[in-house]
Amino acid sequence: MRYSGSRLLSERYRLEHVLAKGGMGEVWRGTDLLLDRTVAVKLIKTHDLLDLEETLAQFHTEAKTGALLTGHANIVSVLDFGRHADGARTEHYLVMEFVDGIHARQYISQLQPELDPESYYYIALYIAYESCKAIQYAHTRRVLHRDLKPLNLFLSHNGQVKVGDFGLSRVLKEFRGTSKLLSCAYAAPEQWDDGELTRQTDLYQFGCTLYQLFTGELPFPGDQQSQLKKDHKWTIPAAPHTLNPYISPPLSQAILTLMSKRPEDRGALWQLYDVLVEELHRRFTLHLDVAGEPDSVLYRVSSITEIGSEELRRGPAAMEYRDFSEALSEGLQLVLAGVTGVFIRCR
Repeated sequence: MRYSGSRLLSERYRLEHVLAKGGMGEVWRGTDLLLDRTVAVKLIKTHDLLDLEETLAQFHTEAKTGALLTGHANIVSVLDFGRHADGARTEHYLVMEFVDGIHARQYISQLQPELDPESYYYIALYIAYESCKAIQYAHTRRVLHRDLKPLNLFLSHNGQVKVGDFGLSRVLKEFRGTSKLLSCAYAAPEQWDDGELTRQTDLYQFGCTLYQLFTGELPFPGDQQSQLKKDHKWTIPAAPHTLNPYISPPLSQAILTLMSKRPEDRGALWQLYDVLVEELHRRFTLHLDVAGEPDSVLYRVSSITEIGSEELRRGPAAMEYRDFSEALSEGLQLVLAGVTGVFIRCR
């Protein structure tokens, strides 16, 4: 069925354009016509399923598991699950909160070259801290992610960090070509051997994700599965602080601990959390040099920071914050708004 040139699911969700394509299907930006809100809709590729009924039942179970986490500020909410029949064709879908922004892989690849290294590092600390809270919350509710990577960390234009796709990777094994669906760059040693996945598996994946976030490099480069398997199982990566001098030795060690080969050596998430808190409990200052920018940019900066547009127009301006979350959230908002004259410093 078509609706104003777009597809309509269950007389409620209007699909507008594709946001991403993956092993399970497509993710669309859409509109919930009943509640008049923007949503993300994941459509399932049923023609690639090995066992249709079993997998759809499992997918429904995982959707309900994801819904258990709804309400946490750092987790993408699951809103609905259903099926839509259009003649002989039946589509199964999952409706999620729409996060207007970018994912962490885009932050690494696109914004790292644009930001000064110190500002990039402080925002990366904020992303790690907020993600850590989401993973810890899920683990306390016995929910595993199983596929943590930069593509599943979302950075919104309002300065929030959210982790998405909790639990859905369990369904991936029911699709044809599962070897292609393993996130090899972040896969824990036990995943390569089809071992039991636990909280410690999430920790390893998160360690690989943070390694790339803070250094801009994967712990083990390359795309050959055989070599990646050897590296993840046996090779110790370079210490992160040797690749980025802003990384403190305690944080560098915390990341390497998460990436320990044996699950029992990876410690606990609270140990990383303590290191991040120690790094973040400082007074941050946003320095802005946007005097030559158009009025539209000045008004946008003013709306985020509450520094008057006239003050911004006169020359460099600065604002000191007592709360690191407020400072770095606003810094993230400015960066995602395309403001280049942003410099974050602390004391």
